[in-house]
Amino acid sequence: MKCPYCGYENEEHRLYCKQCGRFMGERNVVPIRREVVDIIYKKASRLRDIGLSDEAEDAYKELLMVDPYYIPAIHDLAFIYSGKGRVKEAEALYEEILKISPNAADFHNNAGVIFDKSGNSQKALKSYKDALKLKPVHPESLLNMGSYYYQRGMYDAAIYYYKKFLRVRPDSKYVLNNMGVAYAAMGDWMNAENCYRKAIAIDKNYLEARNNLGLLYMSKGEYHRAISIYNGIISTDPSYVNAIYNLALVYQEMGSLDKALSLYKQIVETSPEYYKAYHNMGFIWYKMGKWRKALECYKRIVKKGKGTAEIWYNVGLVYAKMGCFKRALDSYRKAVEKDPSYKQAWNNMGFLYFDNGFYSDAEYCYNMAIKIDPMYDKALNNLELLKSMDKETIKGKRKGLIEKLISTLRCIWCR
Repeated sequence: MKCPYCGYENEEHRLYCKQCGRFMGERNVVPIRREVVDIIYKKASRLRDIGLSDEAEDAYKELLMVDPYYIPAIHDLAFIYSGKGRVKEAEALYEEILKISPNAADFHNNAGVIFDKSGNSQKALKSYKDALKLKPVHPESLLNMGSYYYQRGMYDAAIYYYKKFLRVRPDSKYVLNNMGVAYAAMGDWMNAENCYRKAIAIDKNYLEARNNLGLLYMSKGEYHRAISIYNGIISTDPSYVNAIYNLALVYQEMGSLDKALSLYKQIVETSPEYYKAYHNMGFIWYKMGKWRKALECYKRIVKKGKGTAEIWYNVGLVYAKMGCFKRALDSYRKAVEKDPSYKQAWNNMGFLYFDNGFYSDAEYCYNMAIKIDPMYDKALNNLELLKSMDKETIKGKRKGLIEKLISTLRCIWCR
């Protein structure tokens, strides 16, 4: 039977086209079955649209008992499974769709989306490519190919497919913005700026592209242009936290630390979970010599379970400045536990050990830093200094260290 919609020649017994999945039979051939399929499908779709996924799942299954080859129901059920995390079941359903209709680009593309969601990236990529073999200018597949490479930092390939997509749909502000990010990551600032500006021309209120344009100007050292961009975003939407944060970053880069601090404080008052602001506030307080305030900022992050290796390293820096030897060491240890390749933390641990007379421990830490980076000057110089000390110098340096250590451990800031 020839499909009246796409012209594909199907086997005589089929009611739904193997190519496009649409119903081919005359209504008077199977009137009850067609009406039943229509009613159940509308019911299932309505349940899905209002968020009743369990009830929708039951309705789709009921429909498939009436017609096991009804592709729209199989498709919708697959996406319900995917949304529930039942990825293997979703994959199995889409593999069934591809058996029923192997020559439809839409189905190959949709299968790719399912496979991508389930983490099966190679199958996803193959599905998108299969769709493009069937239809070389299939917009959704071109977009998904571009996004696939973009998310993995393969920017050349991402730009290649995004350009093809834009030939079909030139007004996609999202794709233009992503292309701008890709160009910026590759250091091609001129093309990045052009992409951001095109996205903004399509929608002047597209704040993400405006924000990225500000970041571009900041990267180029054009601080006043970045400030103008961010002030414009904030006047459009005062609650756009990323713009406030980036404006603070610009002022921080310019050395206007009071202005930066004021903006970071504004952020944490309205968005207390915005930990990057606490991190940068801690850095500024550290630079200003306000150890307690810096420590308070870093501890906010640690208490929320966001203590990265860098945060613990910074905590160690603060404790070292405060003279808290043991707590500084503990913080550096936590930094290297989270990232064993953190050479700066190993070096600083070595320096603390050296400064307090634990020379074998210092040597071990310096060697660890050098093992990570054989050209790391600070650790190399510190190790050379340690090895150049003769026994009499070491003995002399040890004098008074016990009292110093006790004093350090009792430091008022460490209580």
